Amino acid sequence: MSLTFLYKKFRSDLTDTKINSKNFSFFLHCKMWISEYILKLDTVAAGCMWTSYPLHQFLHSLNLKEKNVLEFGSGGSTVFFLKRIANLLTFEHSNVWIEKLKPKLQTYDNWKINPVSYVSRETVQNAHEEYLRGLEAVGDNSLDLVLVDGRHRVECIRASIAKVKKSGYIILDDSDRPEYSEAFELLTEWESFVISGYAYMSDFKTHSTVWKKP
Repeated sequence: MSLTFLYKKFRSDLTDTKINSKNFSFFLHCKMWISEYILKLDTVAAGCMWTSYPLHQFLHSLNLKEKNVLEFGSGGSTVFFLKRIANLLTFEHSNVWIEKLKPKLQTYDNWKINPVSYVSRETVQNAHEEYLRGLEAVGDNSLDLVLVDGRHRVECIRASIAKVKKSGYIILDDSDRPEYSEAFELLTEWESFVISGYAYMSDFKTHSTVWKKP
């Protein structure tokens, strides 16, 4: 890519991210953009999620230090949360992702990973139960934030509602997909807003919904 193209791309992405971010960090944007377009780092190496730049901005604006965070699905988000000193619990069904993350994150004592099994709901009744095994050990009203970006997303949200503290968050990535519409019915009493923007390592926009517990 030519310098002229990179400059125009940077300005365009900068404008889009600022427009779609309530809280904006120029430093964070530059760090992510350089990691993606100059250094060409994958999500784990960059410590970025495969989600929109504006969602990164929102999460970066929160004080996550020593906050209790649960993520369904691992990857760059795992690195993102651990670098911000969150107490992180990860539910992950893929051994490939687990083995990729362990060498990079084994020095973090604020990370607990819960390997789970995944089977499709089309093949097994109540398939989500195995995926959620271990969640019963998480106390009610104990979580500050839940990021849902794995399998069985609606069931993950349903099971997490009681686990979230007052004023805590549930975030659903790709919330515009029709198969996740039930999530909005489950959380009708919660304050919500949508965050959209271009995703890291993608040339398309993604949409995430953030719910705040009343």
